[in-house]
Amino acid sequence: IVLNISFNIPQENLDRIKEEHRLSMAAENIVGDLLERYLAEKLEPSGWIWCSGTIVKSVDFIHFDEETKEWGLLQVKNRDNTENSSSSKIRDNTTIKKWFRTYSQRDATNWENFPDEVSSKDLNENEFRDFVKRYLELIK
Repeated sequence: IVLNISFNIPQENLDRIKEEHRLSMAAENIVGDLLERYLAEKLEPSGWIWCSGTIVKSVDFIHFDEETKEWGLLQVKNRDNTENSSSSKIRDNTTIKKWFRTYSQRDATNWENFPDEVSSKDLNENEFRDFVKRYLELIK
């Protein structure tokens, strides 16, 4: 109803748009998984450990800092707006850092702000996209 009335989308297009939206949402979930796989491939040689699935609650990667003798905890998001307030509260009073890949309000990426100077030198959007293409071709 909203698409039809507010955005003048013809009634005959609504079922197609609904299906395309469902597919887009599924693709976003897949991109999140692929982002973690790409980061694991790039970061593990630097000592990062991928916490695949729910091995460590609300943490995607861990890294031991030899200088501080502490574990660094990292939560990874695909976009700066891909979490709700309840999931962001999980980081309250913890040392879990959050990093995101892309900005939602502008055409830009956030690779240069990955919270590890050594690892971030090898992280970039073009390599991530190449990784996605290679990975999807392999599982096709």
